[in-house]
Amino acid sequence: MANQREIRNRIKSIKNTMKITSTMEMVSTAKMKKLQERLEKSKPYEGKINEIIAHLTKSGVDPSYNPLLVEIANPTRALILQINGNRGLCGSYNTNVIDNTLSQKKKLESNGIDVQIYPIGKKAISFLILYVYQCINQCLILKTD
Repeated sequence: MANQREIRNRIKSIKNTMKITSTMEMVSTAKMKKLQERLEKSKPYEGKINEIIAHLTKSGVDPSYNPLLVEIANPTRALILQINGNRGLCGSYNTNVIDNTLSQKKKLESNGIDVQIYPIGKKAISFLILYVYQCINQCLILKTD
């Protein structure tokens, strides 16, 4: 049975945890509001882009056609763009992206296709460097604010 001091310490610990949790919630709420404001500010640009695409479509131009996005019948090379986070605070996202990338790489290589990986984000870069996978380049996004 717990004595009175242990119970008081436990109550104090729980209150401190509640304070930390509420502070984290306030910080995340502030970040969310900031992102929502940025989203609202980008709405005019979205509207203008949609207007330009609609105008091009009416004039007979197919805006979805891009010669770089046309599928090649028998490719000999492939590039995998791997986008990971910079931190490990996103559950199993980074692990799943890495696993899917490596399984896709094995699948393509089993078909005789030369595969290169272009990693974006700290987690992808550090994993590929650690396991000595060949990358054509790497991109590190330091700050998103």
